[in-house]
Amino acid sequence: MTISMRQARLELLNRGLLDAVESHVATLSRAAQIEWEYLVEVRRDYPLVVELATLLNLSETDLDAFFESAKLI
Repeated sequence: MTISMRQARLELLNRGLLDAVESHVATLSRAAQIEWEYLVEVRRDYPLVVELATLLNLSETDLDAFFESAKLI
């Protein structure tokens, strides 16, 4: 499943999670920060997505719901 970075960020904002994600990304490698900043599409199985889902305590079901909701934006 794939969504745009715009959809991902807006869904994170809608859920009150954007600040936590951006704070975490700031602690990652420069390469990961560049990927977060310039990524066009976000894949459900992308390693950074999996890492962020773990950080946010999102279950597999929660993550699927996140992507489904983001697709509607």
